[in-house]
Amino acid sequence: MRIRHEVLHFRHHSLLVPRNFDMPPSVDTLYMPALVAMKYNLDLKAKYEALRAAGKPAKVAIMRKLIEMANALVKADRTWTPKTA
Repeated sequence: MRIRHEVLHFRHHSLLVPRNFDMPPSVDTLYMPALVAMKYNLDLKAKYEALRAAGKPAKVAIMRKLIEMANALVKADRTWTPKTA
C-alpha cells in the first residue's frame, strides 16, 4: 500500500494530507460525505450503528447508500428534501 502526502494550500496555510493511491478516486471522494452523513443524517446514522453492531464494514455501506440515493434523485429528476420531524 503506497501512501503519499498531498499538500493542500488554503489561503495562508498549507496542509499535509495523507492519500492512499491504492484506493479508487471514488472512495476518496465519498469518504468525508459518508462521515458527515453518519453523524448528522438520522436514518444513515441508525443504519451505520446497526451495521457496526453486526460487525459489517459500515463506512463502505454508507458510501454505497449515498451513491444509491444520488442515483435515485437523478433518475426521478428530484432534489434532496430533508425529512422533518
